[in-house]
Amino acid sequence: MRSAATKAALLFLCRRQVDVPATTPRNRGTAVVVWGSMQRYRRSTLVLLLVLASCGAQVAAPHGDSPSAQPSAAGELAPDAIYVRQSGNGQTALISVIDARSGAVLRALPNGVVSADRSTLYRTEVLNGGSQTRISASDLATGLQTRAFTIDGAFRTLTNIEGPAGLTPDGRWLVLTRDAIKLGDRWVSGFAVVNLAAGAVSGRVELKSASTYAYAGIAPDAASLFLQEQADAAVRLRVWDFTTSAFLPDSVIGAQWDGRQAGFATAPIMTADAKTVAWLDTGRSSGPAVRVLDLVTKRVTTIALPDGQRSDDFEKYLLWSLALSRDGSTLYAVNPALGFIDELFLRAGLLNRTNWITVTRASGGGLGVLARSFFSVADAKRYIRGGAVLSRDGRTLYAAGTKGIAVIDIATFGSRATWAADSSFDSFALSPDGARLYGISDQLGKIRVVRTTDGALLGEIKPASYPGEVVRVDLAVDPSAASSVAAVQACGAYAPPDPSVSAEIQHLKTSATVVEVLGPCTLRVRIAGGAGAVVPFTGKTITLRATSQTTFASADQGDLTAIGRFGLTPQDTFTLSFDSRAFPDGSYPLNFMNR
Repeated sequence: MRSAATKAALLFLCRRQVDVPATTPRNRGTAVVVWGSMQRYRRSTLVLLLVLASCGAQVAAPHGDSPSAQPSAAGELAPDAIYVRQSGNGQTALISVIDARSGAVLRALPNGVVSADRSTLYRTEVLNGGSQTRISASDLATGLQTRAFTIDGAFRTLTNIEGPAGLTPDGRWLVLTRDAIKLGDRWVSGFAVVNLAAGAVSGRVELKSASTYAYAGIAPDAASLFLQEQADAAVRLRVWDFTTSAFLPDSVIGAQWDGRQAGFATAPIMTADAKTVAWLDTGRSSGPAVRVLDLVTKRVTTIALPDGQRSDDFEKYLLWSLALSRDGSTLYAVNPALGFIDELFLRAGLLNRTNWITVTRASGGGLGVLARSFFSVADAKRYIRGGAVLSRDGRTLYAAGTKGIAVIDIATFGSRATWAADSSFDSFALSPDGARLYGISDQLGKIRVVRTTDGALLGEIKPASYPGEVVRVDLAVDPSAASSVAAVQACGAYAPPDPSVSAEIQHLKTSATVVEVLGPCTLRVRIAGGAGAVVPFTGKTITLRATSQTTFASADQGDLTAIGRFGLTPQDTFTLSFDSRAFPDGSYPLNFMNR
């Protein structure tokens, strides 16, 4: 794990490239956490890797690029609607619903935590100067809010970069975090466990320590909270007991493991019954091992993998991924870069099968060899999340390697093929019928679409900003949505205009009357008028567009979905300021909106 200072530096370098809320007074202390730990001399390397992984997409998706989709010669892109969590280009993270045929954004949703069945989106908003937090639930398919309630304190949802997302698979508990702040020589961290059925906090904890803490899991009865204590010397698993308001002794997790992370840890995976969490520890002096945390008994079982699978190759051991069978009984650990696959029975705590698979390799060449010899992660820049997925029938495993997609037959436990060998992939999602595999390439800043019958590349989708995760795929887009695409497709695609001009150009203050809300970030208004530079706009109807620099009276700066949530209707009025330099589509940048 990284130290708190290092995490803060990473956040400063690349805050908007991961799904962390935009910088506001209440969350300037946010520290991005990645599961796993390294020897101290490895930490700077890991930091650079994560910065490159999350910031490198800016090269692939530059400011001003419009979203697009490009079919390949192998066939046409399917009319899927894909829900993509994206950020970058200076904008606040959001979930865009994209037409896979054209790359056009059909609608945009605020960022948040998605339920295990992909039906519900939970998000938080801090109110009343940070004294309260509003938690809302929305139908992911329609974006319509289904319920909302308020709790005391300033909290936010956890991100998939930080570890488990905080929402239990059964939808019972939502764990929120308070951004860590440093007071003197101590860090103050906080967590709240929310009972979603009751709409109330069942437990909260504030920790003051020389270490920071990351969420690891919650007991099914919410009586215990499992946390990763991130100290400079080591990372260890701790169990907070709400009954006694204290950490339980380290021995509570059993004798098989002392709770201290030996090497880098993969992103954890949780069973559907919300009773078990598993992750892979790459090891350091010993071979890799899978840790299985029973959230009921608090015991950790260690399932050792063969010692021959241990590697000192930093670039390759970061490419371990886990996939869980539908019934939650079988876990697959796979690393195509090293050429290993393992099958484990979670309930029995046993390693059942292990095998060699075809090694996926990076391209050779003198320059690549020189770069890797000079710096071990120069060719990597990877942070795998969702790097392995089972087919719908459970017969095939798709996994990310150094290059390409390793296709593994579960029956024979051997390699079947390597697809799309010219690209690296960092996250996968399957269409509901299992016919298409959507693979995100951080290196390209694109989503590549692969046909699962033969591995043919159907095409690629290039969102307007960095795609971090495909959270849902619908089989067919709504044909009636095509007419509204132009109104919303550029959310986040336009960079804010150059601010180094006079206020008479970039900061026109006036009031306006709503004519029509066009989308989550655009609306048509009639300008009331004013003096000076506002005169030419008096009485005119124009389209205003929110950008990453837009500020609101009741929403975060750069919130590209705020306009669509305000519930504005025709004839509503508000004060504002806007920039007189129109975007290519004729809309005007909105600077401030008094809503």
